[in-house]
Amino acid sequence: MQNKAILTIKNLDKIYPNGFQALYDINLEIKHGEFIVLLGLSGSGKSTLLRCINRLIEPTKGMINFKDNDVTSADKRLLKSIR
Repeated sequence: MQNKAILTIKNLDKIYPNGFQALYDINLEIKHGEFIVLLGLSGSGKSTLLRCINRLIEPTKGMINFKDNDVTSADKRLLKSIR
C-alpha cells in the first residue's frame, strides 16, 4: 500500500475567463503515507490548486485522480463521496 498513489494530477491547467493562467501543466503524485507542503508566494496558485483538486473551481484541462476516482469527471453524487 505504501507505493500506491492516492492522488495523481496530470497536465492540470487553470485559465480564468479574463485570460489569467493560474496553473500551467501541473503534474503531481502523492503516495499513501506521504506528507506534503505547498509553498509559494501570494498569487502563485496554491489555493487554486487545492480548489481544483476538490472541484470548488473547475480546471481548464488535465486529470485529477483520488483513490482511483476520476475527480475531473465525477458527477455531483460521486464528488460528494470523494470530498
